[in-house]
Amino acid sequence: MNFAVCDISSKDSIKLKDDLSRIWPEVRIDVFQDCGRLLERISRGDRYEMLFLDVFVLYMKMPDGTLAVDLIQRALPQGELVFSSVGREYGPEAFDRNALYYFVKPCSR
Repeated sequence: MNFAVCDISSKDSIKLKDDLSRIWPEVRIDVFQDCGRLLERISRGDRYEMLFLDVFVLYMKMPDGTLAVDLIQRALPQGELVFSSVGREYGPEAFDRNALYYFVKPCSR
């Protein structure tokens, strides 16, 4: 099983990876600081069952964040999306995109 974490903050992505590794020690977790690199890996054949995506990376760092989500969902139709953000304002849109979950950072155990 493979997970991807895509977050602009290296501190947040490392913390999330560590937390996920404690819950699922057998899972490979790849970390990305931008969606472009994640999409590149997916286009080369990497597959992820669950993707943890920071809304800031999707909507602020890419010209069209919704396009990135569309590309991910087309390439990985079985992949579950979990969105995160520092605020609640993107929550409704995340669920419009069929997100499994949306959480507000920072999160605690």
